[in-house]
Amino acid sequence: ARLLLMEKLDTEKFYPVLLTSHNAELAQEAKRRGLEVVIKPINPNFKRFPREELIKNPVLVFRTIIKCSRAAYRLANTLRDLEADILHPNDNLSRFVTIISQLWYRIPIVCHIDAEWNKVFTDFILRNLFVGRFDKLIAVSKRVEKLAKKSYFGRNKVVCINTGFDLEQFKNLDGQKIRDELNLTSDVLLISTLGKLIEFKGQSLVLEALSQLEAKKKLPDYRYILIGDGPDKQFFKEKVQKLRLLDKVIFLGQRRDVSTILAGINILIQPSFTEAFPLAVVEGLLTRCFVISSDVGGASEILEQGRFGMLIPPKDLNALEEALEKTMLMSPEHYQPQLKLAQETAMNKYGIDHSVKRVEEIYLSL
Repeated sequence: ARLLLMEKLDTEKFYPVLLTSHNAELAQEAKRRGLEVVIKPINPNFKRFPREELIKNPVLVFRTIIKCSRAAYRLANTLRDLEADILHPNDNLSRFVTIISQLWYRIPIVCHIDAEWNKVFTDFILRNLFVGRFDKLIAVSKRVEKLAKKSYFGRNKVVCINTGFDLEQFKNLDGQKIRDELNLTSDVLLISTLGKLIEFKGQSLVLEALSQLEAKKKLPDYRYILIGDGPDKQFFKEKVQKLRLLDKVIFLGQRRDVSTILAGINILIQPSFTEAFPLAVVEGLLTRCFVISSDVGGASEILEQGRFGMLIPPKDLNALEEALEKTMLMSPEHYQPQLKLAQETAMNKYGIDHSVKRVEEIYLSL
């Protein structure tokens, strides 16, 4: 999403540069899009410790702060060399380093709020630190904006701008391609989850729900397709085997043709435990999938409180099972008029041009 934003900025007013420590996938994708990439070893070999470890071990906190301070000094020198006017870091580590770097080189700093910041005490700390120290913060949903404004400092700095999409990639899609690729007939119900294969994304919960439904009720012929990759992939594969779903679950891995795949999907499940603005939910609407989503972050806003899909409490296996059962046994023709209206609404609300224009206004105001 950030690369698309950089790509769409008005080149007469802005010159975006991706600054990164590694010539990895993000840098390669930026180059492919024609963006300038500057690779500097600001955070070389930086080991990120899980929050749980940091809370238990103050020594790790001290070591992390020292490493961040060194990285911040290197960042300040790099920004001075680049003669940068604005810095827009993309994750919590780079945001923390950015704040410290202001000790040596002060320029306006902006960040997107892409987490709910309401789960644990460290979220409370991050919320107040970032809202207090950044010049502008872009909340990606109204719920996230509301949570961010609970900060004790700088609430007026927070604005809500939904993430925008390049709508051209959602036009004239051939949904038959994924069925041809997997050698599946048109009567097979296709269910999918799009996202990183990691616990908090909730794919494991979907596997459990499908297993329970298999044991209780005769279901239509279906396949559950996992789009994405991640650190818990092997765990999920073992779980599929344990639950005896080998003939029902397909791991597609990381794909560049996601919109084309979704065009052939009947039901998209977004079961995340937490999310700021679930991009997959919007992509589901843009490709006319029936969406079942955890009621987290901006999901309720996107689905208009359940008008364009089904909202369920996060981590609620029974609710997910009931939603799946109801949807799987429903004829796809039944909800087609609803999906057409949902697609038209999403096309009008989530185009990239509107988002970019508002971000440009923020940059220019600084």
